[in-house]
Amino acid sequence: MTTPGYYNTGKRLEEGKRYIFKVIGKVTLQDEQAYYILEDPHKIRHLLPSWLYKYYGIKTGQTITCKVDKINCTGRVYLEPEHPCYKEGQTYDFTVSSINKNTFPDKLSIDIIDIFSNKISVDCPKDLKIDNNENAKISCRIIRIRKGIPKVVLTPDYRTKLNLRYSEVEKSRQTKSNHM
Repeated sequence: MTTPGYYNTGKRLEEGKRYIFKVIGKVTLQDEQAYYILEDPHKIRHLLPSWLYKYYGIKTGQTITCKVDKINCTGRVYLEPEHPCYKEGQTYDFTVSSINKNTFPDKLSIDIIDIFSNKISVDCPKDLKIDNNENAKISCRIIRIRKGIPKVVLTPDYRTKLNLRYSEVEKSRQTKSNHM
């Protein structure tokens, strides 16, 4: 939240930039939810929903780096603390949870699990073949982290690798059936 006169001082946070915030404390509001109280470099205080970042290890007295994700038309500032394990733009391997047919006829949806056991959905082309076993891993690039959960896309290199592997399996099946 912002305070009256926040913009009158000329000290503003800019959307998309990262700042260091001090964790002042934790408060429970009328909605019976707990929030971290963060203080920005201009000594303005902001609330951060603690339940979204329960695995981040945020403690009173420490400083954390947050990205200003959005500032709405009323001046409310939405913050996204740096993820303790993932960085935007980087590629990581995730465990496949399930493969589902999407509502679009030419898409598949793969559910993956992140390091904190959050379920994340990844859209894929329908011709992409992935082993549906518990230990299957897929490589995804993190395009954004929002409310503590990574938003990911399948890497182009991994799509190529899966299609090649599928082609090799199909060729070996055809060879075996021709020899029988």
